[in-house]
Amino acid sequence: MLEIQRHAALVALQILEVRTVARAPGSIAVLNAAREHRRQTRSKPDCSHLVHEVYATAALEYPLASSRELYQGVESFERVRKPQPGDLIVWRGHVGLVVDPEKRTFYSSVRAGLKTESYESSYWRRRGGPRFFRYRFDGHKNSAVM
Repeated sequence: MLEIQRHAALVALQILEVRTVARAPGSIAVLNAAREHRRQTRSKPDCSHLVHEVYATAALEYPLASSRELYQGVESFERVRKPQPGDLIVWRGHVGLVVDPEKRTFYSSVRAGLKTESYESSYWRRRGGPRFFRYRFDGHKNSAVM
């Protein structure tokens, strides 16, 4: 239990550190929702459910989509080249939330639990190049693009 509390405090500090960098509409809300989700959850959802729950907590709704669907693109998100805090980072088969683009960190549900990791680590590099997506606030229908 103490380890979980330490990790939650670390995530909260990282998010507070990033607040001054956040510029995308809703990015602070998404990061705050991630921090709150981490503080309240006792379970370990899979990665796509985690980001869906975090966005829903931030009042940013979209239909649940798998990481593979998100990688291909869904109408609720637009692909971007330069990520900002709160954006999705997606590989084929995995998704997370960008915490700090300058430090290249993201938050996700991984084998070791809910963690913040570097997407520049050798493990994530071996998975191939990630794609970054930002939530659309312009009223697009929130359904999968095929």
